[in-house]
Amino acid sequence: MTEFKRRWDIDIGNIWGQNEGTGIVSGPRDVPNMEERVDHLPQFGKVGSTWMSAEGIETKIVDPTTGQELMEAGAVEELAYKGPNVFPGYYKRPDLTAKSFDQDGFFYTGDLFQIREGNCISFFDRKKDIIIRGGQNISAQEVENILMSHTKITDVAAVGMPDDILGERTCVYVVAKPGETLDLTEVKAFMHDREVAIYKWPERMEL
Repeated sequence: MTEFKRRWDIDIGNIWGQNEGTGIVSGPRDVPNMEERVDHLPQFGKVGSTWMSAEGIETKIVDPTTGQELMEAGAVEELAYKGPNVFPGYYKRPDLTAKSFDQDGFFYTGDLFQIREGNCISFFDRKKDIIIRGGQNISAQEVENILMSHTKITDVAAVGMPDDILGERTCVYVVAKPGETLDLTEVKAFMHDREVAIYKWPERMEL
């Protein structure tokens, strides 16, 4: 983004969207700060906010277990989305359609978003990819992104493994680079060196 701006005075936008028609655009008019535009998206339709990029779209961050809309910065829950651009339902799947929309016409995206300052939100992870360890939400994508920077790792997948006490613990499936090998102790040391919170550390590794 910085290089496009320096070379050609072109501003790059950030877009989140789904096949179901949902979409949020973070452009220079709404989020002029490039550093924020990387992961800040306008919360379209939020009361008290005005955006240049869209009209007629409403979004809210909802706790699906209680149905309550969350407003506090830092909170992470599911994004619900409503607008004329959203599809009417899944083809020949009235059961899935009924589960995906609430009585007010909001589509529940299956994506977790975090509430940010300045009437913005940011993508956190797919709801189904969250590992819940003793009540702590762990983003599988975050764990994977951290480990992908390890010099011995070429690919990795983080998943939740069942646990009788904590509900789930994190297990990582690691593909090492040719000629390399590593173990769980080395992976934990790597997380420690990058000051990752201990509850996010993998507790099992499959090479």
